Amino acid sequence: MSVIRNPDTMAKETQHATLRTNRPFRSILLRLTFLCICCSVLVGCNAASSYPVLALTGPWEYAVLPPDSGPDSFAELEFRPVDADLRYVNNLHPDGTGTILLRSRFTLPPELREVPIAVLLGRTRMTDRTYVNGHYVGGTGVFPPPPTNPWNAVGIYPIQKPLLQNSSNTLLVELYFSKYEGGVLDTPLIGERTSMEDQAALRTLYHQDIHRIAAILTVVAVGLFLVIAYKRRHEPKYILYTMALAAYMVYSINNFIWGVPYLRNMPVFQSLPVIKVFWCAIFIYLLFTTEFMKVFLERVRARWIIRIAYLVTGGVCLALIAAPSMEAFEYTRRYVLPFLLVLIGLNFFWVIEAYREKFPYVLPLLFNMLFVIALAVHDILNGLLVLHLPFYAPFAIPLFLLGIGVILINQFVNAHNEVERISVELDTLNREVMLKNEELSRLDLLKDEFLANTSHELRTPLNGIIGLAEAALNSDGTNAARQEQDLRMIVSSGRRLAALVNDILDYTRLKNSDIIHKLRAVNAAQLADLVIELS
Repeated sequence: MSVIRNPDTMAKETQHATLRTNRPFRSILLRLTFLCICCSVLVGCNAASSYPVLALTGPWEYAVLPPDSGPDSFAELEFRPVDADLRYVNNLHPDGTGTILLRSRFTLPPELREVPIAVLLGRTRMTDRTYVNGHYVGGTGVFPPPPTNPWNAVGIYPIQKPLLQNSSNTLLVELYFSKYEGGVLDTPLIGERTSMEDQAALRTLYHQDIHRIAAILTVVAVGLFLVIAYKRRHEPKYILYTMALAAYMVYSINNFIWGVPYLRNMPVFQSLPVIKVFWCAIFIYLLFTTEFMKVFLERVRARWIIRIAYLVTGGVCLALIAAPSMEAFEYTRRYVLPFLLVLIGLNFFWVIEAYREKFPYVLPLLFNMLFVIALAVHDILNGLLVLHLPFYAPFAIPLFLLGIGVILINQFVNAHNEVERISVELDTLNREVMLKNEELSRLDLLKDEFLANTSHELRTPLNGIIGLAEAALNSDGTNAARQEQDLRMIVSSGRRLAALVNDILDYTRLKNSDIIHKLRAVNAAQLADLVIELS
């Protein structure tokens, strides 16, 4: 028969099983981190090997193009310094919609004068034509752009050697933009052609393909965790994670729209209210992630922190929604972004605190956060030091959500397996209880038979004693021989009754292996005569 185990022992076994389960996850995460870093270094070294790269960070100048103007009239334009971000040059146009011309000057280093080179303009909004020293080298889309304009495509244009000068060269970028958006989204680069083609392929991967894949996977993950959250609805952590995933899904839909020209050029997705919704979703995502971490890591004393986070997030979303214009929205967004860093720091502090307490599942969670933080630091250094390495920001958040999702699914599977194991044990115990009940029923039946047989055996000498005693009472006392015989029979019946009682006691001693056997001769004829007389 199985024995029900101590709950403390079961808890220790579950914790040990958790630690054993964490080891493959930790190994995979370490290998993935090492692989990403190695690939990043190799790609960056390949892009920057042997040849320098010119990053056209400035100074830039701009001029407003009149309608129906061509390259022949560029020399007559009056250029002014660009005092804004190249991503939002639409603010420089007085009408908010039209064409603007950007200009930057560069000098080729000696290493690039003898090799094929190209200009990596990157992504532009909404369409562009690029010129080097007054000669057209390439462009993306048409003027004015149709709804299916590939504005999010990475523009890379080869530059023929006869067009370049050893001294100063001029790069002109003609841009068409709308009221809400217009500009150059990436830092333009000039370098060796093969290196620029590698950079263009990486930018296409990180700025288009990754966004689409992450958006589709996020929608699938939301559907999966809706089912898990329903099955585990008594556990708030699954509900909170699903809500955080749903909030990020809203933001990832925006990224997916960025990769589909027809959708992005629809007026509804270019409107300020929709942009506000997408940005509020990212703040709500981090809020639900923070509350999830508080519940998952059992930070009971952090309730007041969550309440403050709710209040601040609500205030941030109201401030973003109340922005009357795109300029006001960008100004507000720039000043509320540090709040996200505060929440990220709070989550990391909780993870470190739980790690010191040896909390279950905290080790893979710590590796997950360190992995994402390493990617963020990589991107920051990449931007500050101009390393020309690929940026990992497009999939940093999806990787973080994927890591947490793997942990939750692991817990869900372990809980399901534990329930199945307990169910099997309960079935085994139930079968054993049923067998014991059948055995007890059989013993109860034997007990009833024993009592019936015993009562019959005891009743026979008692009836004999009672009958002989009544006969002796009713006799007139004249037949002394008959009375003596009756008294002897009464004594014999009493002895038989005592023998039956002794037999019952002997049965008890026999069951306990405590009986002492006394062997002696028996007069069978006398016993037979006695039975006949009593019958």
